[in-house]
Amino acid sequence: MIQVVEAQCARLAERLAQVRVLEDEFLIRVSTPEEKRREANLWFFLVAICQSTRTLQGTIEGQWVRGWDYMVRAARRAMRSAPNYFTAEHLAGITPEALRSLFSDDGVAEHSTLDRIEERVGQWQDASRLLLERYGGDVMGLYEAAHHRLQGEGGILARLAECQAYSDPIEKKSFLFVMFASRCGAWQIEDLDNLHVAVDYHIMRVALRSGMVRVKDSELEHRLKARDAVSADEDNAIRGAVREACDLLVRYSGQTVFDVDNILWSMGRNCCFYDYDPICGENPCWRQEQCTFVRAVAYHCPGFCLFNGVCLGSRDAAYRAYDPQRTLEHWHYVRTSELRHIIPYANATDYIINSSLPYELPIMRARLFEHFARWAEQYRDDPLHQDAFERATRVFHLLQAITPVRDDSAIPPDSLLREFIGGSCYEY
Repeated sequence: MIQVVEAQCARLAERLAQVRVLEDEFLIRVSTPEEKRREANLWFFLVAICQSTRTLQGTIEGQWVRGWDYMVRAARRAMRSAPNYFTAEHLAGITPEALRSLFSDDGVAEHSTLDRIEERVGQWQDASRLLLERYGGDVMGLYEAAHHRLQGEGGILARLAECQAYSDPIEKKSFLFVMFASRCGAWQIEDLDNLHVAVDYHIMRVALRSGMVRVKDSELEHRLKARDAVSADEDNAIRGAVREACDLLVRYSGQTVFDVDNILWSMGRNCCFYDYDPICGENPCWRQEQCTFVRAVAYHCPGFCLFNGVCLGSRDAAYRAYDPQRTLEHWHYVRTSELRHIIPYANATDYIINSSLPYELPIMRARLFEHFARWAEQYRDDPLHQDAFERATRVFHLLQAITPVRDDSAIPPDSLLREFIGGSCYEY
């Protein structure tokens, strides 16, 4: 169903080897037993509820943040006034209102944007019960009981899996928690070679678009590109393959598992995010001011993703399968970046290549005309999408004057256009 492409992993690893991960802005190094206890328990409970935090956003201490960044900042704020907030004794009785208050801008539960409240409350209560019943209410007790080892009978991973929040068969949260506990100095793991990248949906997206893994099942591939639901077994198979591919990245790049995880996760939240066209190929970066990748990684950004040119998605629009309507909505960002990074330097190049083809408009007319007709009507009276309306209308009128050609059999398999309509003879 899913194939790990080792040669592509090796090529991507060469890019990873060129950068250095910076100090995590959310990490506090600890040395005393009390500091270790507080930090280990903080990360244990935070990671336990870190699934799908995209709705969480707002302003913490004067800075607008979202998702995981919001969660960590809100937790740090709580610990300044209540150092023992993240303990099993306290969180065993957490209420939905208290959880909303914690993750709100001003401590008012009704102002929180966090969703799946009952699920997260249940996860904290269950995790607290496990620690109280088995480990004296302290995750450091779990660490000691496992003799500082991840694998083996009674190892850390097996003990974490007894907790509802950490029962994922691919062990994403378990690996993520161990990374934080290790990097802050609270834990010293004996068998660190058993630690793997914590594969979440950001890293999965990077892996699928970059070609680290290839979906061999065409029906599953179609559902993934359409963002349709997949079964739990299919999801686990994909994430398992991605984890294996990430192991290859660690091996070939010479980077630590901590750093590969950090790079891929930051890339997935910025360059390869789900909410806008990937920042690669013909789409230069328009998010420099908001980008957190360059805060996490020492990367002199040229306006494109670190994997640009090697990643299959950066070279094949059909492969990255981005929704064309979202491309239309973000067209103005792309144009702004072109005006900033490309147009001013065009006359300084040695060569300018015009890659347009005389037959591409009739071919694209057959595929896109109905879409642009619908979008022009959809955005007509939408004040928030006037740029999209103007561009959709302009392209609609352009295509309207073109005779459509639906049969693409005459287009050679090595044509550049095949990158956009499929059927290329090249394997990237």
